[in-house]
Amino acid sequence: MKSVLIHLTDGNGLSPCVNAGLLLAARFDAKVRGVYAIPSLAASFWGSESAEFIPTLENQLRKTAEFTLTKFKELTANSSLTIDHKLLENAFLSSIAEESFGHDVMVATQLRKSPETMVEMEYQAPDLVVVSACPTLVVPKEFKAEVIGERIVIAWNNSREASRAIRDALPLLKKAQSVVVAHVSPNHHDPVTACQASEYLHNHAIPHTVVMRQSPTHAVTAPLLDIVAEHKSDLLVMGAWGHSRLRELVLGGVTREILDQLSIPALMSH
Repeated sequence: MKSVLIHLTDGNGLSPCVNAGLLLAARFDAKVRGVYAIPSLAASFWGSESAEFIPTLENQLRKTAEFTLTKFKELTANSSLTIDHKLLENAFLSSIAEESFGHDVMVATQLRKSPETMVEMEYQAPDLVVVSACPTLVVPKEFKAEVIGERIVIAWNNSREASRAIRDALPLLKKAQSVVVAHVSPNHHDPVTACQASEYLHNHAIPHTVVMRQSPTHAVTAPLLDIVAEHKSDLLVMGAWGHSRLRELVLGGVTREILDQLSIPALMSH
């Protein structure tokens, strides 16, 4: 892992995301880039009736960008890592996706859209997980830990997304002190699914344990988060199912539930 991209949103809630990005980068002596995207108003407003509001909104967005970038520089001032920042103007979601092409991981906040601030004009973690070319580390809005990736739980469900998540997390898995493969299934006797993930980890000489959990109701989120808590994990690795049509975002139920209930960072691959 050589390059970490931190997606910057409203500066008032920036600290957990930036701190997580710095912690992750420090484990690999990776470069860090903070990127703030001023969204294209053309993506949100159409017609002459709303044209009169655009100059005011543009001014507000630029002030928010300046404040956020200043806050980013303050939060990273004492780091010994190589750090820079970039401003994307008139940006679409695809602009951030293109920025991710040159990085190993994107870091984004769990912060959800608020109708009371300009945050509703900003792209958020659910958007980024779907479009990013690299895995996305989603950081809880209350994140205050001092380590990431020492105790990892992998959410395994025998899907392409879960398989990609393990591959994307390989640098972290190789450095972890503890790795648990968690498989939640309505059928407790389902060794094939768990064995596929276990075989891959064995091939890469990564010590791990497998935890099977039965869920007769087919619910996955609660049993999975129970496993995370039981093993005192500091990172969840999982695949994210979903797709995006223009600005409309569709995520699978488990992915969205995890995003809503995160208490530790989650490395998500789509």
